[in-house]
Amino acid sequence: FLDLAMPGMRGDEVLDRLKADPSTSDIPVIVVTSQDLDATTRSRLNRNARAILQKRDISVEALARVLDGIPCGPMQ
Repeated sequence: FLDLAMPGMRGDEVLDRLKADPSTSDIPVIVVTSQDLDATTRSRLNRNARAILQKRDISVEALARVLDGIPCGPMQ
């Protein structure tokens, strides 16, 4: 889970760095934000994030739907 509003570095920068590094590029990232994202920002984030969740809309059901699509297995 990655919050876009963080001190020191923006969440989208963290996402870009994770996906650019071969050792972390396969980590599924779920973006969580309270920001209202414009279409351009949402499209850019969707290229690297498994899902984007608005904090105001988070529910157990929403989390379950997102997590259900992430394969579980032994850590390598």
